[in-house]
Amino acid sequence: MSTQTDVLAKTVSGTGALSIGGANPSLGVRIKTVYWSGTTAGTLTFTDGGSSGTTRITLVVPAAAVNVAIPGEGVRFTNDPYVTFTTAVGSATVFYG
Repeated sequence: MSTQTDVLAKTVSGTGALSIGGANPSLGVRIKTVYWSGTTAGTLTFTDGGSSGTTRITLVVPAAAVNVAIPGEGVRFTNDPYVTFTTAVGSATVFYG
């Protein structure tokens, strides 16, 4: 069995583009896990291709640390993923490939 792709990580602490589209955007990118560490509960929303893009993941996060593993091969984004923090204060580390 071979590895499908390298798994990389990026930490963000606010709303914006993740800039993890990769060298070949036509293949897209898959978010596989999100690790959240926060002081204020809220929602993280990941959209495909900007703030008005299609919502692919919505996570309700606590004022604590939590790891959310996404089953299977993760969630595929055909464009650069964009994250929106709604009342959530903290940081999210996104594992992708």
